[in-house]
Amino acid sequence: DGGWGMITNRVTVEGPVFKNKVSFIVSARLMTSGLYLSMSKDTNARQSVIFFYDLNAKINWAISEKDRIYISGYFGRDVNKFGKMFQMDYGNATGTARWNHVYNNKLFSNLTFIYSDFMYTLGVPQGSDGFKWISDIIDYGIKNDYTYYLNPDNTIKFGLQSTYHTLRPGASESLGESFISNIKFPNAYAIETGVFIGNDQVINDKLGISYGLRYSLFQNIGSATLYTYDENYAIDDTLHYANGKVFNTYDGWEPRLTIRYSLTKESSVKLNYNRLFQYMHLASNSTATFPLDLWFMSNPNVKPQKADQVALGYFRNFNKNIVETSVEVYYKKMYDIIDFKDHAMLAANPYLEGELRRGNADAYGLEVMVKKQTGRLTGWLSYTLSKSVRNVPEINGGVEYPAPYDKPHNVSVVLSYELNRHFDFSANWVYSSAIPVTVPKGGYYYGNLWNPVYSLRNAVRIPGTSYHRLDLSANYNFKFLGMDNTLNISVYNVYNRHNAFAVYFREKSLRRDINGSDNNEDIQGVDVVKMYLFPIIPAFTYNFKF
Repeated sequence: DGGWGMITNRVTVEGPVFKNKVSFIVSARLMTSGLYLSMSKDTNARQSVIFFYDLNAKINWAISEKDRIYISGYFGRDVNKFGKMFQMDYGNATGTARWNHVYNNKLFSNLTFIYSDFMYTLGVPQGSDGFKWISDIIDYGIKNDYTYYLNPDNTIKFGLQSTYHTLRPGASESLGESFISNIKFPNAYAIETGVFIGNDQVINDKLGISYGLRYSLFQNIGSATLYTYDENYAIDDTLHYANGKVFNTYDGWEPRLTIRYSLTKESSVKLNYNRLFQYMHLASNSTATFPLDLWFMSNPNVKPQKADQVALGYFRNFNKNIVETSVEVYYKKMYDIIDFKDHAMLAANPYLEGELRRGNADAYGLEVMVKKQTGRLTGWLSYTLSKSVRNVPEINGGVEYPAPYDKPHNVSVVLSYELNRHFDFSANWVYSSAIPVTVPKGGYYYGNLWNPVYSLRNAVRIPGTSYHRLDLSANYNFKFLGMDNTLNISVYNVYNRHNAFAVYFREKSLRRDINGSDNNEDIQGVDVVKMYLFPIIPAFTYNFKF
C-alpha cells in the first residue's frame, strides 16, 4: 500500500518470504514543502528548505514453535533551513535484533540487542555569525527481560539491561566570514546498567496493584579529559583518564507503585508513584538568535537528575462503554536539573560545563480527556492545564522562572465521521500556549557597540506566538482494478493562522522631539520579528492498497 500527494509520499510492502516461517515489511515516507515555499511572497521563505524522510524495515522469523527472531531497522532525518538565518537537521538511525523464547506455559523471555545513533546539526548558514554545530549520541545496548505467570493473580517481570554510551558533544565549524572558531570537543563514554523486578497483582475483583524496584548504575569511562572548577567556576585542574578506566560512578534505587481500584463497573481510580534517575542531560540556550541545544553526560561536574512523580486519575465510561472519560492530576519534583547561567558563553567554548548551574524544578498539572471510539462519529477531546518552573539559585537572581517547555494550556480536538462506505470526513484542531523566552527588552550603545539588555529568564511570552490551527480532510473510498483506493482532499491551517516558525530580535531606532524643538534624539529599542512558513495549504493525495 502507499500514497502519492502534493506534500507526502509513502509506500509499504509486506509479505511472506517463506510461508509460515519468514515474513518482512518495508515502509518509506517523504514529506517536502518545496512547492508551497516556492510560492511564498517572503524572500526568506522561498530560500527555505523543509522536508523529512524515513525508512522502516523488519523481518520476523519463526524458527520453531518456541523461538522467534525479529530484526528491525529505522533511519530518518528532518531537514530545516530557514533562508539565510538558521538551519537545523536531526535524525535517528536504529537497529534491533530480538530473540523471543517460550520456556513453558508460565515463562518466556526476550533477549534484545540495540544500536541507536541520534545526530543533529544546527547553526547559521552564512555571514559574520555563520557556523555549523554537529553532535551525536551513539548507544550499544543489550536487554534480557522475562515474564513469569506465577498464577492467574500474579504476573512477574524481571530482567537486566546495559547500554554503552558514546556522546560526541559537538564540533563547531566556521562558515564564510564567521568569527566563530573551529573546535571539536572530546568524546565522552559511559556504561549505564539497570536490574529490575516487578509484579502485577490482582487482589480481588476491585483492587489491583503493580509494584516494582529498579536499580540503576552509571559509570564514566575513559579515555577522557575532565576539567575541575573552583567555587567561582574557574578552572582548577585538568584530569586525564586512560582508555577503559572507570573514574566516576552514580547509582540509585527506583521504586514504582500503581494502585487501581474499581468503584463500579463503569468507573475506577488509579494512583501511581515512581522515582527516576536521568544520566543524559539536555541544556538549551534561548537568548541567541538561534536555539542552541547541547547534550551533557553525568560526570563529577554534572550530577544525575532525579525525579519523584505522583499521579492520581479518575476514569469513567458512559453509554455502555462507548464514551470514555478521564481526569488526572500529577506532580513531579525534579532535583539537580541543569541550565546555562545568565550571559553564558557558548560559541566555541571548550569549558561548557563551567557555564552550567544546578537547581531544582517542579511540574504539575491537570489532564482531561473524552474519547469515543465506536460508531460513525469518533474522536477525542483533550485538555491539559500545566505549569513547569525551575529554581536555580545562581540564575535569574534566585527568582523562580518558567522552564523553556512550559505551556500552560494545551488543547486537542480530533473528530472523524463516516457518512457511508465511500465517504468519510475528519477535522483536527490544536492549541498550545506561547512558550516563555528570554528577550532583549532594550539596549544601549557603549562606544560604537550595541549592548542589549535582557528580560529576566523566560519572563516573556511574545504576543501572537501561541500555536493553533484547524485541519480538515475528506476521503472518497472506492474499488478499482482489484485495489482499495482512496482520494483524499485536505486543507491544512484552514483559517490561515500565522504560527511562528522562528522569532528573532533586531535593533530599531526611534526618534522623538526634545522640548518641542527641531532637535531629535535617537532612542534605541528592539523589534520582535515573527516568521512563519505555512499559510493555508490545500493538498490532494491518492492512496492505494492491494
